[in-house]
Amino acid sequence: MEKRNTKADFFTAFWQLYEKKDINKISIGELCRLAGYNRTTFYVYYKDIYDLLNKAVDSIFMPIKEEIFSSLDITNVLENDIVKQLFSNILTRNEKQIELLFLHQHYLILAEKLKQEFLALIRKELKNEAGSMESVEYIFEYQLSALFGVIKYWFTTGKKLPESDLASLIYSISIRGALPSIRAALIEKPKIATN
Repeated sequence: MEKRNTKADFFTAFWQLYEKKDINKISIGELCRLAGYNRTTFYVYYKDIYDLLNKAVDSIFMPIKEEIFSSLDITNVLENDIVKQLFSNILTRNEKQIELLFLHQHYLILAEKLKQEFLALIRKELKNEAGSMESVEYIFEYQLSALFGVIKYWFTTGKKLPESDLASLIYSISIRGALPSIRAALIEKPKIATN
């Protein structure tokens, strides 16, 4: 007899239901039937459907955290093209789930997890120097809000740009700044399609 992974079963059932309906329309009974467990088992692992959502987002974020953040230092993040790598790793592995989070307006759960990891990395580098961190937190909040706003726009407008182009655009805007990026886009000649 094969041993079941209860948490994975609940996550799978959750994502299947979340694809079809809003979280406030998902009943615990329906979720349990789809996962193949009773309500008692659900409450052993989760307080409610929102706790399950949070832990489902953790299941997306934790492997990336372990892979990327464990080997990073802040200098590499600021000097190299790590943003593209992070973006691609997160999106490639879990595009459908992340798209659902954006479409259902729950992407801020993922944003908060990402923010906390980056800020912890920055604090470690600054060694908790007073005064330095406050400005960094505001700058990072600005950047993360812009990043998630662009990704939300990408999902809600039908992913018109290829993923790699989106990652490059986000990185370019992050390096140049928004206004210089707009100026550069307006000056560039339109590309003529050849058929």
